[in-house]
Amino acid sequence: MNFKKLAVAAAALSFAFSAFAAGIPAQKLDKSLHAKLPASIQKSGVLRDAVNGSFPPYYVVTPDKKIQGALSDFSKALGEILGVRVEHTNIPSLSGTLIGLQSGRYDISIGPIGDFPNREEKNDFVDYVQEYVVFAVKKGNPLKINGLCLLYTSPSPRDA
Repeated sequence: MNFKKLAVAAAALSFAFSAFAAGIPAQKLDKSLHAKLPASIQKSGVLRDAVNGSFPPYYVVTPDKKIQGALSDFSKALGEILGVRVEHTNIPSLSGTLIGLQSGRYDISIGPIGDFPNREEKNDFVDYVQEYVVFAVKKGNPLKINGLCLLYTSPSPRDA
């Protein structure tokens, strides 16, 4: 199933993502976006989200199996705008998440999944978060580590 129609809604919400830290306002139903959902989702009133385990701060699976975190809040707002309930299912692996999406068992995976060309062959992606991973080094950077290449090409692994 092609979910490019959901891209419009996800893009509309992406600008508000950072504002959630201050409190999450209730969102208003957008009937035009609801009308763009696949008929099966409109009829069931449920958008099935595959969550690939805990990945703080995006998703945290609590001991009682509840889903919390920034994307839980984001998906709640998305559901309000689309007029559906977002139902989260915790999947133990990324491969299970992708296979579940391809088979139609899940409608979407809002959580962080790398958008790579080989994955785009079988999945559609909405890139709504840009993130930079950094690492710390000893003050003054005495080993002159300025990128990952040095870490991977040095004769022995270094702990920064």
